Amino acid sequence: MKLFRKKEKIILRSEQMKDEFIDKLENAHLDYDIRTDRDESFDGHPTYIIRVYATDLAKVV
Repeated sequence: MKLFRKKEKIILRSEQMKDEFIDKLENAHLDYDIRTDRDESFDGHPTYIIRVYATDLAKVV
């Protein structure tokens, strides 16, 4: 049951890093959730938070 599986949080600090990581996730056909953290910005750029299941993260990294 996917509801109770552990999730990992990946914090990306640039648009390029976000795009590259999402491409990896989509090529592996994995589910993910992405959000923008407006409270914490890095040099004026938004910070992106991607959440994936811990078992799926090993397939990408």
